[in-house]
Amino acid sequence: MGRRSNYAHIERVMRDHFLFRRITESQCHVLLDCMQKLEVKLGDVVVEQGEEGDCFYVVTNGEFEVLATQYSEE
Repeated sequence: MGRRSNYAHIERVMRDHFLFRRITESQCHVLLDCMQKLEVKLGDVVVEQGEEGDCFYVVTNGEFEVLATQYSEE
């Protein structure tokens, strides 16, 4: 899938997602310029606890398992 088709795919996803429904056209294009499509396979680790967060993920198809460890204060 080329860059233009990825852009169109992400734009369609954004338009249908409740988080992005009220943004302006200008805001939409700013966000689209920052986004990219990421395909993962079963077993892939996308984010690890403790790592600095620098991405926002929108899952459009499939499922993710989220596991977090609670640290006790001693």
